[in-house]
Order: sequence, then C-alpha cells, then structure tokens
Amino acid sequence: MDDVFAQGMLGMAYLARLLTDLAPQERIRSYGVRFAAITPVHGAPTCAAKVVAIDEVDGERRATLELVVTLADGTTT
Repeated sequence: MDDVFAQGMLGMAYLARLLTDLAPQERIRSYGVRFAAITPVHGAPTCAAKVVAIDEVDGERRATLELVVTLADGTTT
C-alpha cells in the first residue's frame, strides 16, 4: 500500500456512534455493514444517515436507515 490506512471497523464504529446518537441502543434491532473502500488515515470521513423505510413489525414501528461513510473526494467506504 502507498500509505497507512484505517481498518473498516473504524468506519463501522463511527456509524454505530451516529446510530446511537439517533436512537437509544436498546431500540436498535440489527446493524450490518459492507466494507467498500480503504479509509486513508487522514481521509476525513463524514457519516450520514437516511431513513429509507418505516414499517410495522409485530405491532412495532421500525425504521430502516441507510448509513454511509464518505471521504472528502466522494469515495464511499
């Protein structure tokens, strides 16, 4: 590799923090990620969340969110 990079788990942790800032941890039903690209150490990642669906499951309203980590150059990690 040309430079040092952060493991994908760092981006996953950033997204988890974003998620728990939006909802209490005990209300989160599932969480999964797909690692798409390397995050350079000085890549300045930005996290974002978007609600893509709200459904009723077993009498409970549940939101499905799309979470993304993006670098300054537009790369999704």
